[in-house]
Amino acid sequence: METEIKFLLPDDMQEAVDAHPLLQGAESQSSRQEVTTYYDTSAHAFRRAGASLRVREAGGRFVQTLKLPREENAFSRLEWEWTLPGEELDLSLLRDTPLRDLALEQVEPIFTCGVTRTVRALRPSSGGLIEVTTDFGLIRANDRMLALSEVELELKGAAPVALYEVAQALQSTLPLLLGAESKAARGWRLVTGAPPEAVKADAPTVSVGITGTEAFSQLVSSLIVSLVDNQPAAAAGDAKGVHRMRIAVRRLRTVLSLFRPHLAEGDEARFTEALRRLGRILGEARDWDVFCSETLVGAAGSVPAPFLMALREAGEAERQNAHSRLSDEFAQPHLTRLVIDLSAWALDAGSEGDGVALSRPIEGIAPDMIKRLERKVRKRGKHIRRRGDEELHALRKALKRFRYALEFMTPLMKAGQVKDQLQHCRGLQEDLGIFNDAVVAGTLAQRLADAKPELDPAAAALTAWAEERRSAALKHLHTAWREFKEAPKP
Repeated sequence: METEIKFLLPDDMQEAVDAHPLLQGAESQSSRQEVTTYYDTSAHAFRRAGASLRVREAGGRFVQTLKLPREENAFSRLEWEWTLPGEELDLSLLRDTPLRDLALEQVEPIFTCGVTRTVRALRPSSGGLIEVTTDFGLIRANDRMLALSEVELELKGAAPVALYEVAQALQSTLPLLLGAESKAARGWRLVTGAPPEAVKADAPTVSVGITGTEAFSQLVSSLIVSLVDNQPAAAAGDAKGVHRMRIAVRRLRTVLSLFRPHLAEGDEARFTEALRRLGRILGEARDWDVFCSETLVGAAGSVPAPFLMALREAGEAERQNAHSRLSDEFAQPHLTRLVIDLSAWALDAGSEGDGVALSRPIEGIAPDMIKRLERKVRKRGKHIRRRGDEELHALRKALKRFRYALEFMTPLMKAGQVKDQLQHCRGLQEDLGIFNDAVVAGTLAQRLADAKPELDPAAAALTAWAEERRSAALKHLHTAWREFKEAPKP
């Protein structure tokens, strides 16, 4: 299991890294030239499996490496290494790995990576060893090149918290940004010319028999994987990447809300606010994505085409502005600090809050935590016919948190019962979603008209169409709410 944190370095940062006091105190230091060749089949079987296969040469020594995709931790992944007698790849070595079926395939070199690598060994006060590696070089694919400048911190026997402490120390004084993409992923983008792709992730679930502390750490770690994996696509303007990052943020906030009674109040509030801030920036881009690619498309046939064209032109400009603000956010250290700090805190968050409760099996504390979120849903939905737009929006958010919590704790409940409950949650959420989308559509259309009064007629037409959808959803909402309330609880 390889556990490492990768940072991207801005241009001309090598001297600043070398001069950093932490690295000046390294136990040892060595530099070498390395050339790595990445291989795959003609059908790109390794890439489709999320894996990479490579041979690295340094000083006449050849090492073959297979890496699998990360799953439960954003900084850990399975890898296998074999020393080779020469530069020739040996596929037979894969027979003892999960990709044994590819041991008989034909492979070919796809791209290479040449770097000057400096390796420093740090001995943290808690013991063990952390390897700090800086790489400066190029990825080459045919006639294309991509500059490479990064710092990697790899755990070598130390406690995981020591890795985060070193990362925090470096990132607090250097303009380092989290490296969400591996060298292999960047190499493939160079080969294909395609932008980063969004990664779909199901809601994580807790394991049966673990403690509350372990469950909290398990959920946070899994969700950070989804957050980090989708950042490159979101930064490239991909609507799915933005949407999936936003889902990861919402699920992380749900975990904090679910475990809130047992967490240190100050830390929980700090991370909740950081996630809320990121969610607002993602949400703005997401709202304009939906407006341009879904709302205006759905209104075709009901709103005159010239009106839609005028709204689309103005909406696309706002959409680009929102994505530019998101890209600016990713160029700042906020996301990097959030991911590193939250990952470190999640390792042992229970020791700072209600450690007694979180030391118990998750089965013992989950019922009360879920019931607390359910009570919030019922409170916000009470007298639903009298609720205004803002109140129904609050109900929708509370319902999402409750649904996510049920999904997290699914292994602890009877399968048929929780399936039925989730079905009623999704039905109610769908109606609330249609209602909310209609409200947002009218709000955004009016915002465009406020900036350009000539869009008033188009905004009025779209708002009228959205109001019809809002009214239709409202009529069905009462039935969905009654069915949700009357559904048996798992």
